[in-house]
Amino acid sequence: MRALSDFSADASGPLSLAELSYARGDILFVDSTVHDGCVGMWHAWQLDAYGNCTGTHGILPSIARCAFLLLIPLLLKTLV
Repeated sequence: MRALSDFSADASGPLSLAELSYARGDILFVDSTVHDGCVGMWHAWQLDAYGNCTGTHGILPSIARCAFLLLIPLLLKTLV
């Protein structure tokens, strides 16, 4: 899949060492859509422009989880 937005691993989060940071346009190969039984977390490998694995891999939020994470600040703003 091609990343539609940037994602930076949360350095303070519990998964910080395992999270995969990526930039918009990066190509990712998702090999698990329920990583270690956790719904909403995927495991992926980064690919180069030719589809070759770069060796960089990690956990990233699913598309639905990304949408949810983006909506939280907007919802909080409307409640305040």
